[in-house]
Amino acid sequence: MIGYSKLKGKVPDTILDLLPSLANKFEINTVLRLCHFLGQCSHESGGFKTTSENLNYSAEGLLKTFPKYFTKDNVNQYARKPELIASKVYANRMGNGNEASKEGYKFRGKGYIQLTGKNNYTKFGAFINENLVNTPELVATP
Repeated sequence: MIGYSKLKGKVPDTILDLLPSLANKFEINTVLRLCHFLGQCSHESGGFKTTSENLNYSAEGLLKTFPKYFTKDNVNQYARKPELIASKVYANRMGNGNEASKEGYKFRGKGYIQLTGKNNYTKFGAFINENLVNTPELVATP
């Protein structure tokens, strides 16, 4: 039995309230698994503060972070435009359509685990019996 009460003050109460059902459903049944799960969620969500990938990069940030996708010639048309950035960097990957489909933005990282990509939304949705492809915003909710 994992003692969730020891996490009080270290993990938000909203997360603590969800842990017993999550642990049961996803077999987070050892202290090590719980540590890995909470550590990953905390890292991906900026300490449980965000449930949707930001992607609000400056031109300089885009060139440093995504040099494969941006050059000095095209970076200014994308800078500080999260929908355009996600649509470009996640295009034709992870089951997403091309840049024009905007699926990269639709299926950008969401939730405390930052689930990303249409394929992952589809597979996770099937696992939890939800159509996340039609309702991707559900990923960012408890």
